[in-house]
Amino acid sequence: MRHRLCHILSLCSVLVLLQVLTQCASPGSIQGGPRDETPPSVDSLRSTPTPQTNFSPQEIMISFDEWVKLEDPFNQIFISPPLEQRPEYNLKGRSLIINFHEEEELQENTTYIINLGTSVQDITESNPVEDFQFVFSTGEWLDSLGFDGVITDALTGEPAENVSVMLYRNFADSAIATLPPSYFVRTNKEGEFRFNYLRADTFQLVAYVDDDLDYRHSAETEPLGFLPEPISTTEINDSTLSFTISLGTPPVYLDRVDSATLGLLVLTMSDPITDTARLRVQSEGIRHVDRINNQLRMYYTPDSLPVQVVVEDIRGFRDTVVVRSAEKKEFDAENLSVTRVNPTFLPSEAMELMTNWPIEAVNPDIITLTKEDDDELIPLDTAILGFNTVRLKYPWQADTNYHLIFYPGAIQFPEDIAHDTIEYKFKPVSLESLASLIVNLHGDTATAAPFQFLLQLKQNNNIVAEKITRDPNSSHTFSALKPGSYELEIIWDENDNGIWDPARYPGRLPAERLQKIEVPTLRVNWVQELEVELRE
Repeated sequence: MRHRLCHILSLCSVLVLLQVLTQCASPGSIQGGPRDETPPSVDSLRSTPTPQTNFSPQEIMISFDEWVKLEDPFNQIFISPPLEQRPEYNLKGRSLIINFHEEEELQENTTYIINLGTSVQDITESNPVEDFQFVFSTGEWLDSLGFDGVITDALTGEPAENVSVMLYRNFADSAIATLPPSYFVRTNKEGEFRFNYLRADTFQLVAYVDDDLDYRHSAETEPLGFLPEPISTTEINDSTLSFTISLGTPPVYLDRVDSATLGLLVLTMSDPITDTARLRVQSEGIRHVDRINNQLRMYYTPDSLPVQVVVEDIRGFRDTVVVRSAEKKEFDAENLSVTRVNPTFLPSEAMELMTNWPIEAVNPDIITLTKEDDDELIPLDTAILGFNTVRLKYPWQADTNYHLIFYPGAIQFPEDIAHDTIEYKFKPVSLESLASLIVNLHGDTATAAPFQFLLQLKQNNNIVAEKITRDPNSSHTFSALKPGSYELEIIWDENDNGIWDPARYPGRLPAERLQKIEVPTLRVNWVQELEVELRE
């Protein structure tokens, strides 16, 4: 009996010891102590050897010196040249197992590079494996050429991160949209990239943000950059190339069509379309078009039905909308709005109002203007009517508070649409409270191209004023500016379309040149001069 009891106790002790050892060998978080900043290292003795030649793998094992986790492998692990079929990625113990698809046919005499990116991380602090590449060749030798590069954003000048950099052997314009590249890498946070193990050949170098990770360029959505001429890997071996990628003005899309109100068609776009160059409009039967933020508001008369509208974005994509039926609701007076177009204006300027329905007339007899704390009526000088706008000019005085009242019927609309009493309190600003900027351009007349320059004065990324010139040696005055900080952008508008154009691969047209100039802070009642050298 005593012998059996000792045997049972010994067996229990062994089981407890095994459990403790098992727990010690399992991955888990270490509590306390300094933060682990050391990334996992590859255990080459337990891994599939690399680099090697005459290799035809179906499975590759990469082992590590600690427990690891696998994060987003399909986005982070990239293989160059790209494969036709997606491999499988699995963890087994401390090893990453890469299984090639059974239908995958590797190219003959080709060097392949598998880059893990940041997919393999330690389990405690998520430190990723750094700069590991698994390299093999299906032939008898490894290609050995390579070069570095840096890519920046053409608009901001900042490094372009996570950009796919491609080398194409096919030079056709359609190749980047229809074929996978021969080689590719991605840029890091500094916009840097490195090609290794390249064969001696000539390639077209192209870079784009491959959002859908299909190794094909989508012209309407994915920013693009390239070198205009093909490169020879033997000539640029161990050199560094620099170029830009240009996001450009994104295309706009038709989000919503509202034709429920008789006489009004509203197209809501994906982004603001106040810039006429960004969205072109062709119409039949439309009386008037307003561009307000991201909406096109188009007015028509019922007897002009059917009406047709075609909108075309900067990439040439079109949408067509047709209104045929007159069986729609009448405009509701409750939806009527009257807004001020120019909240700030000088005494020499008119106050402008805009409505969301056509204006037939204005009755000045039931519009009153008085100074604050003064009941004396101020007579109207002029009233200028537009389709749905009215510009009122009074003998304003600078820095004087006014009270303007539109009584019901002051602004008259069709179908007896009436507005409620509308009141505005405001103060015209004095010219002395504003600032001016004179921009003096200096360019090389002998080499100046016959295209226009767009001078865009911006504040908080919004265009405040714009000038256009073809003279590279000219002066331009921006008047009546609010004091503050501004930035001047000069676009070399080579195709005269009124906007900055990004790189265009067909024709190998680079992005239009763009200069950004910081403007000294504008002060009250001050004229600031700015000398600008136009850089080739």
